[in-house]
Amino acid sequence: MSDKLEANAVTAGKIAAGAVSADQIAANAITSEKINAQAITSAKIKAGDIQGDRIAANTITGGLIAASGIITDTAQINDSVITNAKIANAAITTAKIGDLQVTGLKIANGAITLSAFASDNGFSRFFTSGTFPAGISGIDTFASLTFPTNVGDDITVEVHYVFNSEDYQSSAGTNIKIRPMISIAGVEKSDYSQKFWSVFETTSHIPNNLKIRVVGTGSSMTATLRMYYEIDSFYNPAYTAYEVTNCIISAFASRK
Repeated sequence: MSDKLEANAVTAGKIAAGAVSADQIAANAITSEKINAQAITSAKIKAGDIQGDRIAANTITGGLIAASGIITDTAQINDSVITNAKIANAAITTAKIGDLQVTGLKIANGAITLSAFASDNGFSRFFTSGTFPAGISGIDTFASLTFPTNVGDDITVEVHYVFNSEDYQSSAGTNIKIRPMISIAGVEKSDYSQKFWSVFETTSHIPNNLKIRVVGTGSSMTATLRMYYEIDSFYNPAYTAYEVTNCIISAFASRK
């Protein structure tokens, strides 16, 4: 019968609905312009049939990617792809750093420090009434601090304290000398000016600061605040006293 039909005699109106099945359609007959816009839905696409070369470059944006489960293997990330700008601040924790991976060049100068502190309330030294012959001397020990060191550590030891003195009707004048010092392991490491009293002098709560630098030995060190006093002959009808309070010792070492 097909040879009885004139060319182009069968129009769309002559074809019954559903009359054309898949095997009546010639190969490559349906071109892109034959398909209505938005006619092909996801249900019409066979699972796994969309290949990479069917996706235009830069077409898949962040909003089209699932929130998780996209990158599941390190092989999916090219070497040197993750730059500094892609790493959030404070995102790299200790557990993410391998053993022995941080070299000296990665550590800023002075970044690694040792710090230690000790405090002491102090006390008063009284010279009561009476005659004091020359040659009396002694050392009063206040705060002490023990801290570990590495060989070659550049350690700064600082001492802060408050000094107070009283002189009631004493003829001590300049006959009592006070000299503060910092000792390390019992050896004096500082040389500070001596304090001389004058008659009827009272100094009220004067803050003082001492500082020394020592080199670490690899063993623990002990720093101590001491006051050396020395008396030349004088007569004291009442009493004379000095007081050291609010003692704080600190040690800082930069290590790299």
